[in-house]
Amino acid sequence: MNDKQNKALLSDAYDWGYLFILINCCIGENTWSGTLYTFLKWPLLLTTLVMFYKYAINYFKRRPQDIKFYLPILAIGVYNYFLIGSAWILYAILIILFSRGRSIIKFMKMTYKIMLLIFIVNIIVFAFRYIFFPDDLVTVYTEIGKKYSMSFLSANEAARNWIYLVFLWHFLHQKTTIFHWIIIAIISMIMYHFTQSDAIFFILILFLLHSFRTVLIIRKYICFYSRYAFTIFALGSFILAYLRHPLILILDKMFFTGRLSQIVVALNIYGLSWFGNPIDTFSLHTYEEETRPLFLDSGYGFMMIKTGMIFLFLIASVFIFSRTYRSYKLSICTLLYAMMTLAENNMLHPTAIFPIVLAFSSGFSLTNFYKSYSAIIRKQ
Repeated sequence: MNDKQNKALLSDAYDWGYLFILINCCIGENTWSGTLYTFLKWPLLLTTLVMFYKYAINYFKRRPQDIKFYLPILAIGVYNYFLIGSAWILYAILIILFSRGRSIIKFMKMTYKIMLLIFIVNIIVFAFRYIFFPDDLVTVYTEIGKKYSMSFLSANEAARNWIYLVFLWHFLHQKTTIFHWIIIAIISMIMYHFTQSDAIFFILILFLLHSFRTVLIIRKYICFYSRYAFTIFALGSFILAYLRHPLILILDKMFFTGRLSQIVVALNIYGLSWFGNPIDTFSLHTYEEETRPLFLDSGYGFMMIKTGMIFLFLIASVFIFSRTYRSYKLSICTLLYAMMTLAENNMLHPTAIFPIVLAFSSGFSLTNFYKSYSAIIRKQ
């Protein structure tokens, strides 16, 4: 890409396809769009696929060696779509695979600007309704007060969008001052007041990691080990849930408000899924003579049981065989993504997968990937 293309927000079919995906998110995942999503869902899906098909043709002309690697993964995305009736895995695969060789900073800026626009619109709508029509707001009553969705589908979604905006801001800005962090802290406290989402505290973790950036021993360990964090947390979640280890209940009570223990219930009811299982995560299920709803809020559990182990395996591979260790900021993104996935099941959302795009676009080695798994297959 030349400099003029890098500066343009929308310069090719990839950018337009990604924009249509984000528009789909915007109108489909808020409380004010009404029936607009019904009319635009299929046109947006088809237009997105046309844009990525156009980009894929040109991509494979430039990099024909990637065809044997990309086509099976694209087939997995299509198969998953027909299995579970949701295009989010297919969207994620398209966004990640075809980011290879592109300007990663441009992609991050585009994501940041569009997410910021969506966030501002939703907050303005929420503020207007909160002042003039408070009885119409979507709320959940808890022991400590009300949780507001803030024009998103849920309070947790509102919190997640704010958290990832801060993550993106931190990655894109080379210089951050204490004034910036004070403003972020004030907005975070406001978001916590309305959403009551403990996930907001991940911003505090980001601040601490940022503060330790000059401590060489911490910097060294985070850069080297963060790419294994996703795999470690995924394996740990599965082992604890499969063994029904008491530690999972302790962790749930201390940090995860019941999210991890739901993996135990889902594993016993449905078992692992390789390519996806169209389970209803909001219906009532009976387990050990107790009937309760299954939300499956942990991202690792969600991928193991609903969206498929294959995609979880691919994400873990991207992190392991990437070169994120070359950058402290990339390593922070990788580590925080792995940690957030413990508590959030919407980590495959197009506005949340940018850490995977960063890892894949920042030196993911197809050669090392092939060598490692070819060696495993030969041993078997």
